[in-house]
Amino acid sequence: MLKWRSPTTPVVLARNLGRPGQATQVIALQDLAADQADMCTILIVGSSQTRTIQRPNGNVWVYTPRKYQG
Repeated sequence: MLKWRSPTTPVVLARNLGRPGQATQVIALQDLAADQADMCTILIVGSSQTRTIQRPNGNVWVYTPRKYQG
């Protein structure tokens, strides 16, 4: 994916969603390794516009701004 996206592109790894042991993690694309995901993991790879916000409680929010023409 690094061929098409910046190394700093945010990636969300979400494992065991809705199950015991549910966990999410936000990393940069350059830090993604194949052994970080399995059949219980959803990967969301951001676009060139995707940004992160570090929250005071330590959580990270990931968002992609949208522009709609009216």
